[in-house]
Amino acid sequence: MNGVGICALGGTVALLAALALGPFGLPLGWLAVGAVWGSLYNRIYTARLLSRGYRLADTDERNAQAQRALGLDVSATAPRAG
Repeated sequence: MNGVGICALGGTVALLAALALGPFGLPLGWLAVGAVWGSLYNRIYTARLLSRGYRLADTDERNAQAQRALGLDVSATAPRAG
């Protein structure tokens, strides 16, 4: 379902960009939608993995900082052993 929404949004933005900027607007519109969607999806996917108990390969302090940035409850995950 997300794919259909992204294609519809991407097509609309690319079409509007093409109308405003000419033929170079088409790829620029798709690039803009792709960059925004890529960032949003990475955030959603990482938050989902962390909420399921996956751990980032960094220090506990940096892991907690990343979880706070994603809006996850830092106290819900126990620190790594060893």
